[in-house]
Amino acid sequence: MSARARLEPTKLPSLGFVLVVLVHVGLAAFLAWGFVQPPLDRVWELSHALKIGKLSRLTPRDHGLLQAALERHPGLTESLLSEGKIGIVSAHSRGWLETATATVLVSTEAQAPCSMQVDARLPESAFPLTVEVAGTGWQKHLALAKAGRLDLAFPPKGRVPEIVEVRFSAKDASLNGRSFGIHLGFRCAEGAKQP
Repeated sequence: MSARARLEPTKLPSLGFVLVVLVHVGLAAFLAWGFVQPPLDRVWELSHALKIGKLSRLTPRDHGLLQAALERHPGLTESLLSEGKIGIVSAHSRGWLETATATVLVSTEAQAPCSMQVDARLPESAFPLTVEVAGTGWQKHLALAKAGRLDLAFPPKGRVPEIVEVRFSAKDASLNGRSFGIHLGFRCAEGAKQP
């Protein structure tokens, strides 16, 4: 290598080249941002999947996404509920569940105290029936020894809508979610709230 080649300064890229690279990087970032699913779109997907029974239980990630959306958008809870201030968003027919896990929404408008009535009409071989109810910061385990009705009072809620998960497991493991004869009803201070 000659002495002259060593003394020549390194050439920097031209302004045009730098602008072309920045435009391409900006385009890639814009396309990546555009392909991300908006949170409310995912909420509507979850709502539909729950209502038709395609999805029986929310994953922790989806639960967090739904809770954040409910807190950010005050009218969303009422939009997801078919009627009333508390109700089932999982697959059901007038309160009769079609899956072994039910997702319940409690609006901030629901006047405390609120309670849930579980009516189990199952074959004797299914009992005892275990009922697990979990909300934000609380969990209750109940058991039904025979067919009948059980009332469960919800703890006082905060200032945000609440997602309550209700899971059932029967003694007879051969029972699937569609054969469960379980009805959920709700009552708050303002009166009965039946789905």
